[in-house]
Amino acid sequence: MSGSTPVPNDLIDRAMPRLTDTAWRVLTVILRTTVGWNETGGRKRRDWLTNAQLRRRTGRSSEAVSNAIDALVRAGLISVTGSAGELLATPAARRRYRGCLFYEVTATELSTYPPRGRDGSAANRKPERRNN
Repeated sequence: MSGSTPVPNDLIDRAMPRLTDTAWRVLTVILRTTVGWNETGGRKRRDWLTNAQLRRRTGRSSEAVSNAIDALVRAGLISVTGSAGELLATPAARRRYRGCLFYEVTATELSTYPPRGRDGSAANRKPERRNN
């Protein structure tokens, strides 16, 4: 195997079981292109990714990728910024933005997971069935 990508245990233990398949795929692509990339000065903090790259790397549709990005942003697991570092926290802001979108794993507040709806209530997701 050539190389590896460090994945924080909390992402695997706490976030992954609650994420949709597409959201997990998007998150791991962002991890791979940031902390999984060793540069001379260390690991990347953020990376520029296009929707086409995310579709190709996840094998998911544009709509599924966009929905996953929104869920990950609302959950506080990633942030999306413009070239100058301006936060693009909503789908509308990301659609209007005409520059490069940069993605960063921010997963600092896993205690607030699962994501909340826009009104602060628990997001409408059926609990996943567990086979223990």
